[in-house]
Amino acid sequence: MRCGFLKEHRGEIGPIKKACGILCVPKSEYHDYVKRRKPNAQIEREALEGFVAERFDLHNGRYGYRRINRELRRDGIVCIW
Repeated sequence: MRCGFLKEHRGEIGPIKKACGILCVPKSEYHDYVKRRKPNAQIEREALEGFVAERFDLHNGRYGYRRINRELRRDGIVCIW
């Protein structure tokens, strides 16, 4: 969580060495966090999020997850809830 904050606000606090010192985060931990890849599950979830939001907005927020899931399956998008 602290590494995420540092990544988002990189350069605002000052040099990364100083920022890590202020938040008591080892520099090596910060650099490992920055280089880490997103898990495949998270990438898939983020891609699916747009489809779900689109369907939700299309039906003015009246469709729940079951109906949205049914519509997505009809379009060939399979998701496991």
